[in-house]
Amino acid sequence: MCGGLSTVNRRRNSSPPASAELLPNSPTAGDRTIAQCNSSPSGESFLFFISADVTEEIDLSHIAEKGLRNTVSDLVMNYCQNQKPRSTEIKMNIILTDETTVSQRPRRISFAEQKIVDNQIEEWLKNKILRHSCSNYASPIVLTTVLRKTVLRVCV
Repeated sequence: MCGGLSTVNRRRNSSPPASAELLPNSPTAGDRTIAQCNSSPSGESFLFFISADVTEEIDLSHIAEKGLRNTVSDLVMNYCQNQKPRSTEIKMNIILTDETTVSQRPRRISFAEQKIVDNQIEEWLKNKILRHSCSNYASPIVLTTVLRKTVLRVCV
């Protein structure tokens, strides 16, 4: 365990506890990784990894309790990025209330922005984060600016 943080919270009406731990993952300078370990009702454990790029100092002055502020600061400072999430064998079914399909028209974007979207989708396909499908449901892709408007992020 990295950082010394381990919490166990019991969910209402469930016997297995849900736990979260910060795990080392070969961090390099400036990289941060948070891993959350969960237990299923069958007792099987699995991990979720969250990655982000933190390039500036975080203001934690809004946290009044000094101990909690130090814990949050340690979590942020030990956070590592660019770690590919491990696959979990979780299957999800979405149960709909009716048979109405939802499909929205694509938003207009410039040629330069279209290249950014195409490159990101190719990367997601290559890393098997996305797969091709032919669904009746569709939502537009939105480009947002991140990090002082120097980087575009693709949101689906």
